[in-house]
Amino acid sequence: MIPLAADEDMRPPVALLAHAVDEPGRSAFWPLAEFSPEWVAIRWALEHEVPARFIDLPATHTLAWGRPTRPTRATRPTPRAS
Repeated sequence: MIPLAADEDMRPPVALLAHAVDEPGRSAFWPLAEFSPEWVAIRWALEHEVPARFIDLPATHTLAWGRPTRPTRATRPTPRAS
């Protein structure tokens, strides 16, 4: 995503949005203004050809928090007699 900030037409305010494809309500939003420390650092790094990356936990992890890892008793199918 950082290389997109190098585009001359990319000017704040801008935002990143990540969401779970199967659950769009599970999403995260990162707004950036011209004075945002993250935006300033990204632009400085791009202008000085210094590698830059986000230090936050990847969105795939944060969007997965709170999801059950295996079925609960309520969602397990009940065996039926034939």
